[in-house]
Amino acid sequence: MQIPTLIYEFANVHGGDVAAVRSLTEALGKVGYPRAGVKFHPISAETLALPDFSYYGIYQQVQIGHADWTALIAEAHEKVGSVWIECADLSAFQVLEANLPQIAGLKLQSSVLVNDEVLSALRSIDLREKTLILNVSGHDLGELQELVARFGGLGAGRLALQIGFQAYPTRVDDTSLDKLLVLRAAFPGVLLSMSDHMEGSDPFARRLPLLAAALGCEIIEKHVALDRTSAPYDGSAALEPTEIAEMARDLELTARAFSGRFVVPLEAAYLAKTKPRPIAREHLPAGSMVAPSTLIFRRTDKVGITVDEVEALQTSRHVLARDVPRNAPLVRDDFRKARIGAIVAGRMKSTRLRDKAILPVAGRSSIERCLENCLLMQDVDLTVLATSTHERDGVLASHTLDGKVGFWRGEEDDVIRRYLGAANKFGIDVIVRVTADCLTISPEVTSILLDAHFRNGADFTRARTEAPGSAPQIFNVEVLRRIDRLTGGAPFSEYMNQYVENNPELFRIQWVDLPPDLVRDYRLTLDYPEDLAMYEALYRELDAQGLSALLRNVFAVLDKRPDIAALNASRQMVYVANNVLVEQLKRDTRIVPAKA
Repeated sequence: MQIPTLIYEFANVHGGDVAAVRSLTEALGKVGYPRAGVKFHPISAETLALPDFSYYGIYQQVQIGHADWTALIAEAHEKVGSVWIECADLSAFQVLEANLPQIAGLKLQSSVLVNDEVLSALRSIDLREKTLILNVSGHDLGELQELVARFGGLGAGRLALQIGFQAYPTRVDDTSLDKLLVLRAAFPGVLLSMSDHMEGSDPFARRLPLLAAALGCEIIEKHVALDRTSAPYDGSAALEPTEIAEMARDLELTARAFSGRFVVPLEAAYLAKTKPRPIAREHLPAGSMVAPSTLIFRRTDKVGITVDEVEALQTSRHVLARDVPRNAPLVRDDFRKARIGAIVAGRMKSTRLRDKAILPVAGRSSIERCLENCLLMQDVDLTVLATSTHERDGVLASHTLDGKVGFWRGEEDDVIRRYLGAANKFGIDVIVRVTADCLTISPEVTSILLDAHFRNGADFTRARTEAPGSAPQIFNVEVLRRIDRLTGGAPFSEYMNQYVENNPELFRIQWVDLPPDLVRDYRLTLDYPEDLAMYEALYRELDAQGLSALLRNVFAVLDKRPDIAALNASRQMVYVANNVLVEQLKRDTRIVPAKA
């Protein structure tokens, strides 16, 4: 906000005494307001009124000759600043014309706006470098639209609309500051001004202009007098020079209070100093992530990043690069970019469908179909086929899609340790867990799960509901290391997610609700001959339509071809169908708290 122009309105406070004008000009020049001006009101009783008018005699007393006005204008320009002329009659226009180079602008009182004689005189003056103030008191908006159009055509450099009228003095209730907001909305291209005539002895008379300035007034006009009690006319609404100086100081401070910046540097520094920092509530191991439950917030003089910075790092797929001790603030170097790997567990061993990993599905082995979808996962850095060291599983080394997929052989029975071996070999931090039975594992679902996993700082993430075989599970490698350490070996690690889901007090689990278009009841896994028949028909239809095996494409085919979906609809997941196994897993995958 720029400080407003402050115009000292002399009006008739001088009583026609040139010396009084000079004395008041001298006093106001000492105020030192940087954008100050004076407004003179040169009148002639003869051109202002007829002799029968009740104030005609007063007009005769207060009028000052043109030569004196020229001298007074020069002195005011030198000692105070800008000079303004109130034009109420033709005499004022003569003074204006004679001193035009030293005049910053002119004001027309609201009653003058309907004076065609004045308007005609104005047309003869070059106003391109001047500001024209129109006092609009008493005019409704409809009239103002017409007046602004009429006086806007005079070619003034700037046009200002002014509120405020003289009621000897004006009551604060009649000030109508809210009119400024209406004028700003109705006439956005003009300046706003206020002429204040409140009782000068009331301290609020020095505060009201501050409110006007805060509401957008660029020009403030205020009655002045050396001594309002002895002024012959207009003294009641005037401020004396010492009061003007106080008000002028406050106007400058008001402008400074509007910095033009939403956040100032010291404000930002204060917030940075006092904002609580995220502190590790507990020991956070390398390879894990930060979740709200793992943090406390405290003020500290230690270097640390904000929670927003932590969230930004994890959203951009970062994990902890090192252990963070309890009560330590988090710093940028605690994080590094995570390496995300899809690890596909596959073996030749299969009792329900012999050699299913290498059985052809529309011309490609089933395990290659699964790996092809893994390579479509845009958020995954690499894909690894993890099999066992059993002699029969060696054949799978020739099914890595010409080396596009990494290959790892690990423990036969402990799948968690097999996964850990692959993760260590390939430097993986976050695992997208896939089983080779899931030929149409979904890259779309994978992206959704990874977003939720990193955003929430989870240990483990999975879909709440899915088409069986379509959604992977997301593990931090650190979680598998913890399970292995706490159990000393996991005999049911083929169902590794159960070690997490059955121990929610030890692990941060993120359940994700997938969008409806990525959820169906179709069975998308390979365990039985019926599954092989379904997949064969599905892939032939996908190939015929030139579609990849993305999940939305799969659903589009199966939605239109219920006969294909029906081929294996009668089969259930082994885990779901075997109640004995379900109960055993609930019991035997529990990690006894004492071991933790």
